[in-house]
Amino acid sequence: MTDAKGEHFFQSTLVQTLFYGVFAAWVLWHRSHLAAAGALRLGKAARYLHVPILRKLFREMTDPTQLDEWENLTEVMNWAGDTLNRVERGAFFDKFKDAEAVQYFYEPFLEAFDRTCVSSSASGTTPPEIVKYMVARVDQVLKVDFGRPDGLGRSGVFVLDPCCGTGAYLVEVLHTIATTLAEQGEGGTLANGSSRPP
Repeated sequence: MTDAKGEHFFQSTLVQTLFYGVFAAWVLWHRSHLAAAGALRLGKAARYLHVPILRKLFREMTDPTQLDEWENLTEVMNWAGDTLNRVERGAFFDKFKDAEAVQYFYEPFLEAFDRTCVSSSASGTTPPEIVKYMVARVDQVLKVDFGRPDGLGRSGVFVLDPCCGTGAYLVEVLHTIATTLAEQGEGGTLANGSSRPP
């Protein structure tokens, strides 16, 4: 899409990715021991994004020489970081589990930022209860109807979510697999001490 609509969609997606990245980095920074030392700085945000391709993309997009080409987006991104640094984190994370905070952030941000993008692309998040039900139902069908006791965790079972957004379905699939493995005595504990992925 090279027309004005395509350009708008690309720019909107880029800005969403930047703000989503800042918020995700802030949540992950909060988990780290460095959070007590002060505030998250935009230039350091990429280090908290654990997916290598996202970290690289975010580093490149937060390079001031890249952002300044788009009407001083660096300043706006710094405002976003400053706003997050003013949040009372104790109160915020008492209300939201940190693993769910980004998902709760995404839809209201998208609605406020670009309503035309939401309506034209049908963007939105699925409520967590529906995600849990749908993943549990597929896992159950695999176990009972197809005789695969490992369900979603069985070798040869592939999961595709082409509209993954915040990744809620994929995260729930990982939780379900970890629970199955733990129940079978194969999962052990994870780095955070739980039997479910962080």
